[in-house]
Parts: sequence; structure tokens; C-alpha cells
Amino acid sequence: MLKTGISVLALLIGLHGTPDIKPMADAAAIVRMAEDADYQRRENEELLIQMGMYGALSGFNAFTQSSIPSSLLESVQQVSISLTAGNGSNTGAISAVTTTRTSIHHQGETSDGGAVSAVGRGSVAFSFASGTSVNAERGVTSDNTVGNCVVVQWAAGVTQSVQYGTSDLNGLTQGDITISAVTAANAGTLLNGVKSSLTANGADVGLVNIYHNSTTVIRGERAGSSAVAHVFYACSLEFVAGVLNSSTQQAAVASSGTVTNVDATISAVTLAQTMLGWCGSRDAGTANHLLRRHRTEITSTTNIKFTRSSSSSNVMTGIAYVFEFKSQYMAGVDNVTGTWGSGETTHNEAISAVAAVNKCIPSWLETSSAQTAWSNASARTSLTTTTNEEMVRAATGASSTLTTTQIAEFV
Repeated sequence: MLKTGISVLALLIGLHGTPDIKPMADAAAIVRMAEDADYQRRENEELLIQMGMYGALSGFNAFTQSSIPSSLLESVQQVSISLTAGNGSNTGAISAVTTTRTSIHHQGETSDGGAVSAVGRGSVAFSFASGTSVNAERGVTSDNTVGNCVVVQWAAGVTQSVQYGTSDLNGLTQGDITISAVTAANAGTLLNGVKSSLTANGADVGLVNIYHNSTTVIRGERAGSSAVAHVFYACSLEFVAGVLNSSTQQAAVASSGTVTNVDATISAVTLAQTMLGWCGSRDAGTANHLLRRHRTEITSTTNIKFTRSSSSSNVMTGIAYVFEFKSQYMAGVDNVTGTWGSGETTHNEAISAVAAVNKCIPSWLETSSAQTAWSNASARTSLTTTTNEEMVRAATGASSTLTTTQIAEFV
């Protein structure tokens, strides 16, 4: 397979003449390159870029495979950003990344908002302020709020596109973000948060979830249509052919009857190779929105479960994206749910040991709670050591709160 890459280049050079690029000195040099697979891959990629033909040979499966690096991740950075009372935005510094191949993954938020529950009082949305900083924003600034996220820079040659956008659901039940066309089989969405001006504690129906409505549209939907600013932030993540073991799946289901949870059936995947993309929550209930949020879990090779804190007849709509990577790129996946003790503001959940924190994507998949205030019903998470996932909330509360995360470890 590696030799195919060289022979294709040799053929191109033979047909079209040697371009003005670094030459391969002699046959011995080519042999040495073939003995070093990683060096050869990078050299071939550089040659094609300079020839203006990178991607032109993507139809050749052998070349596509050899151009994908053995390690999919270039860097992983966990970021925690504080928004003190009165501040609607703040930035967190990161090591420089190329934003066009870097995805943001939400890790939850906490707020000291006492007895309040309105969406706007604690929700945090993330975006890139630049290649060296992440911006956290919110719509209501009354409380002290902290938001966590993971910044994942994929290695060159892994992603086909990473696109971001926002849409305001002011007075609407749905809104769209237009993106450049993606290949549906290789793409999924990530919700990067909601910046909302909703201040009512009760019937604001502000929960949003997102999905690819078409190859050029990310759609966000909620059950209500309050006429105030309610902006969702979204990411479209698309991989090149050959990274995934199977086509991405949009696990989507709406509840029927009086239920606490609902299941979405998916085509069989290998759990140790499968990462979920968090797409938010949606619920038609008009009670406290904190009671209506649902956790997302992969419970078997063919099932995604969405769970809220209590049984209800209000329609709950669950959406998640399923990314199954090829086995050579994955070291394992740990699906974790932490149950909060009544006196805890920090909960440490043991995970299966990973080789290195910076080789993992620790995805937050929501908190479900019977608590009614932001201070004890919402949590943010972070992977603090190779064996521990830390979960934090602003205040203690009865032990009826659960937080679900997933640790996807890459080689």
C-alpha cells in the first residue's frame, strides 16, 4: 500500500515532468523513505500539496489509506472559562491550533444561581476567538458561571472539514446554519452550547438539539418559541474517507407515552471504537427546564439511550451522532455515569486507565437531575488524571443527580 503511493507520484512526475519541489535524490533515498512509513506519508502529502494535486487522487483507496496518519489527534486541550457576575463573555487561552481542523466539544457548565433555573442563567456557548483563544458567552449575566470545553486539533489529513456557525431561535422553534456541502456518511454535528436571554424560571421551553438536516444545513430545534434572543452554537465535523469504520449514524428518537427514557436503535458498532457527538436535549415539558434535560448513553452495540430525571408524558426528543473509528486508530472507549452524593460539590469517577490524558476526548453527555436550581442540578466535567473523571457543581443537593461522560482514547 505504501509502495503504491510512491509509484503514483513517480507516474505523475514521469508524465508531467519534475515540478519545482524538493527532489528525491536517488533510488537509495526512495528505498529509505519506504522503510520509514510516517516520513514517506508526510513527504508524499507535501509533494502533492506543492503540485496542487492534494486530494485529486482521493478516489484511489490505496492512496487515501496511506495519507491518513497513524495517530488521528495532534493536540487535546481542556479549557475552563469563568464568567463572573456582570460579564457576558470571557476568553480562555490555548496553545495555537488550526481552527479549520479543530473541533470544540462541550464539557458542561456550573452556575451559583441559587433557586433559579432559567436557561439563560447558566447556559454557556463556546466558539473560537482566534487560533489561540476560546470564547465563552452567555445571555444573562446575573450569576457566577463556569463553562468547560475540550479543544481537539485533528492531525493534518484526518478531517475533510470542520465548520462552525450560529443561529438565533428568537420567536422560532427551529433555525438553520448554512455550511459548505459535506459527505453525510463521514459527518456529524456537535452542539457547542446555547446563549440565551430567557430569564423565566418556568415555562421557557428553551432546550435545543441539533442535527444535519441536509449536507449543507445544520438545523437546531426546540419545543417553544419565546420571542427573545436564543442562539445555538454548532460544529459540523467531517472526516476524510478511510478514518471511520462505518458511516456516521444520526441516532434520533421521540418518546411516546409516560416515560423516563427512550431508546434509539442503531446499526451494530464496536463499542471500543465508537465516540458519540453530543447534540443537546429537547423536551416539550413546560416545567423547570433542568428537570427536562436528558443524558445520552451508548448502552449496547445497537442502542443509544436518552434519560431524563423523571417519568413524563411530555415528548422528549433525543439526537446523537455515532462516530465509529477504524480499530487501528483507537485504544478504547469508556462510558461513565457518575451518581452524585447529596453532600458533594465535586464528584470523582474512576475510569479505566488511559495511556495519556492528551490522547483522549472526554465528551460530556449531559446531566439529568431532580434538582430545580442551576447551582446543584448542573455539572461540568474534566479528565484530571489517567484514571479519573472529575465532575463539579456549584452547590450540594439531594442524591438524585447523574452526569454521563465518555472517554474516547486514541492511539
